[in-house]
Amino acid sequence: SRYLIRYLYPLIFCLPPLLLSGIHIIKKSKILFTLLGIILIACFLSANITGYITFLKKVKENHLHYTELIASLKNTGKKYWIADYWIAYLVTALTGEKIVVDSWPVNRYYPYRLFKYNWETTENFIFSLNEETQRLQYQSLLKLIQALGINFRQKEIDGYGLIYDLEGTLYPQIYYGPVPEKIPDLILSEILETQDEIILNFNNRVKGEDIVFKLVINLADTVHGWKYFSLADDKVSIKLPKPSKADLTGHYHLEYMGLKISPSLKTFSFRETSALEGKNKSEFIFLKGFGPIIELQKKKKRLLEKEVKLAIRRQIKADECLKIYLSSPFEFSHLHWYGKFSQEVDLYLNEKKIFSQEISNEPTLIKLGADYLKDLNYNPIITMKFKYHSAFSFAPFWKVAAFLEKIVIESSQPKS
Repeated sequence: SRYLIRYLYPLIFCLPPLLLSGIHIIKKSKILFTLLGIILIACFLSANITGYITFLKKVKENHLHYTELIASLKNTGKKYWIADYWIAYLVTALTGEKIVVDSWPVNRYYPYRLFKYNWETTENFIFSLNEETQRLQYQSLLKLIQALGINFRQKEIDGYGLIYDLEGTLYPQIYYGPVPEKIPDLILSEILETQDEIILNFNNRVKGEDIVFKLVINLADTVHGWKYFSLADDKVSIKLPKPSKADLTGHYHLEYMGLKISPSLKTFSFRETSALEGKNKSEFIFLKGFGPIIELQKKKKRLLEKEVKLAIRRQIKADECLKIYLSSPFEFSHLHWYGKFSQEVDLYLNEKKIFSQEISNEPTLIKLGADYLKDLNYNPIITMKFKYHSAFSFAPFWKVAAFLEKIVIESSQPKS
């Protein structure tokens, strides 16, 4: 087995000194010395030659299997895949990294996972159908995505099953996810307005068991919102920050355990009916890319996606500045990153790039003074675009780029 080869075969190097330890007793007799050598060689060959011939045949068969698998992978046009540890790194090595396979759940080479989550737009999986665990994962995943009505491609080649070209993000944690008997059907029933927010109310036309789904809404690529709800709910309501444009189109879709349900995608139109009066409740509006607040190492942090947008809701005075404290979830200083990676953020003000800055694991200050903000119109939009994002154990169904530690507007003058 692979475990015997990996962990016990190195002990074979201990055999020669043990077997030859008796030579010093007969080293004065050339005949006995020569005879002993012949006997040892004969014993070694008789005990191993059959095994080596059998092993050589298996190696050739296995090589043929991998040759066919690699040819099929290349024909899909997909470079980045996910597979079991024993498949992942072997296929990557055999192809000279022309195909890169991330190992799940065992992660021994961290850059491959980083590449997969940042440079691949679809989900692609390899399963060995000759191993029971992987065969069950393959069958379970097929059943789930077929039940959700998601588009994908499938292929089986000589003991391997491929599931690929799957839209959205599929986290391997859902290999054994429960398959919902029904899918919610949310119909937008009304849109209400306040000074700062719009409220979207939905009716669920298909009810079922108490299984959690996620509603995701996008308005003109400016406002992004989400809410978890149960399949058993009659109604779903979500509040979103009011966009600066009075007339726009939005769309919404459902997700299940991080997996986008493409058939649920629907569009809608929104037009501001009146300019409501009132005082803004907050200095900031989180428009896009802001995830939930989690507790990590006894500190509360808000998850940020790869692209984040926020609006400032008041004028910045000449002696004030905007301070954003960010930290990176990546431990790029660790040796397993080889000193080749760093997390960076590009900062944009009303779609114009103003600077880039590196972010470390410790809170990093991003500072915008009044020289950037004082002459801008109402509701300037700050956009932050991060270099990398990935999935982490502390947020299994999110791709996280950074943590928001704190955001404030305060005096730029040093305290006396």
